[in-house]
Amino acid sequence: AVAGTIGRLPFVTKVECVWRASTTPSLLSRRKLAMRDQAAPDEYADSYRQISMLRIDSLHAAGFRGDGIDIAVIDLGFYDVDVNPTIDQNRIAGTHDFVHGTFSYNAGKHGAQVLSCMLSNDPGNYIGSAPEATYWLLVSEDDDSEYPVEEDYWVAAVEWADSAGVDIVNTSLGYFTFDDPSMDYTWDDLDGETAFSSRAASMAASKGMLLLLAAGNEGSGEWRKITVPADAHGVLAVGAVTSDGNRASFSGIGNSADGRIKPEVMALGSSARMIIDGHTVISASGTSFATPILCGGVACLWQARPEWSVAELREAVIRSASQYNTPDCYLGYGIPNLYAALDAHGGIDSEAFSQPLPSMRYAGGQFLFPSPIERETLLVLYDSVGRLVHLCRLPQGASTALAPALSEGLYVAVLSDGTSRTVHKIVVTP
Repeated sequence: AVAGTIGRLPFVTKVECVWRASTTPSLLSRRKLAMRDQAAPDEYADSYRQISMLRIDSLHAAGFRGDGIDIAVIDLGFYDVDVNPTIDQNRIAGTHDFVHGTFSYNAGKHGAQVLSCMLSNDPGNYIGSAPEATYWLLVSEDDDSEYPVEEDYWVAAVEWADSAGVDIVNTSLGYFTFDDPSMDYTWDDLDGETAFSSRAASMAASKGMLLLLAAGNEGSGEWRKITVPADAHGVLAVGAVTSDGNRASFSGIGNSADGRIKPEVMALGSSARMIIDGHTVISASGTSFATPILCGGVACLWQARPEWSVAELREAVIRSASQYNTPDCYLGYGIPNLYAALDAHGGIDSEAFSQPLPSMRYAGGQFLFPSPIERETLLVLYDSVGRLVHLCRLPQGASTALAPALSEGLYVAVLSDGTSRTVHKIVVTP
C-alpha cells in the first residue's frame, strides 16, 4: 500500500522491491565475500610480493605512500581496527554504518582485512600499499541476508563519501544472486546501466571519484562472470592473479554485456597477505584483496601526479598494464606497472634533447637546483633515449636532492608541482 502511494507521486518514475523479510539467514556459500581463507597464524612474512608485482615499492621509495589522498573503504565490517598496532589511527578520518546506523569495531573482519592491505604499516613485517593515505570506513553490507537493498546502502555510502571529499573508493563487494531468486541478475544485466549500484558507480566516476571494484570470485562457479557494480562505466574492475601472473581460477570473467573490457586490470589475489586480529599476518585469496592492494598503489600514483584528472589517472593505470595492446575477458588489460604509469601523460620525447634547455647541476651524487623549490615537486629523470631512470619527491625549500649514480651522458629532468612543469638538461661528464 505504501509502495503504491509512493509510486503515484508525480516525481517518482517507478518503485522496485529490494527486500523481503525472512526468518532464514542466507547461506554462507552464497555470500559474495567468498574470501577463501588460508589461515597461517605463524607466518610473519612481509607484503613484498604483492607490492612489487605492481611496482608500488618503487613509488614508496620515491616518497609516495598515499599522503593527501582520501580513500573510502566500503565493506562489511572493521573488527578490531581500532586496536590494531599496525594501523595509524590518525589516518582514519571517519566511520559510518549505513546498515545498522551505529558504527562498531566489534563486527565483521572482512573490511579489516581489506583495510590492512593498504593501511597497515609494520616495517620488517608488513607494509600496505598506501600507509600514509587518509581512510573513511563505511559499512554497507548486511551479513544476515542477501537482498538488493544492500545496493541501496552501498549507493548511500558512495554519496556520503563524495560529500566528504573522498578521492578513491575501494569496494570488495559484489552482487548477482539474492535470497529471493526472482531478484537475481542475469548476464545481460551486466551493462553498467541496469543494476542500481552500477548506475551509481558510473555516475560517481563521472563526477570525479575513481572507484576500484572487485571483479568477484565466481570465475570457477556456475555464474563465472564479474559481479555488479564491477560492470560500471569509468571504473577499474579488478581481477585476481597468482604469484606467477596467471589468472586465479576464481577471478570473475568479463566482458560486460555491452562489450567493454572487463575486468580492466589485475593484481595479486591468490594467497595475498594481510593482517588479522591486530598483528597476525595470514594468506587469503579473493578479488577482495587484489582490489585494495591496487587501490593503495593508485593512491600513491595520484599523489605523485596530483594534476591528473580521474580519467587521466584511470587511463594511465590501464595503459601501463601488461597486455594493454591485447586485452581479453580473463585478464583485461593485465597487471599494471604503476611506476611506468607515471610517464603516461608526461613523458619526454627524444627530440627534447636537441632543444635548448636550462641546465641543472649534478655533482657528488646530488642534484643541485639553481634556486630553492617553491612547493612540493616531483622530479622525473630520463636518459638520452627517453627512458625513465629515476624519480623522487622534492619538499618545499629543497636546494639539493640525492641522485642515483649516473653514467656519462645527457639526461633530462622534468619538474612538476601540480600546476607547472619545467624541463632541465643535465650533462654528466667523467
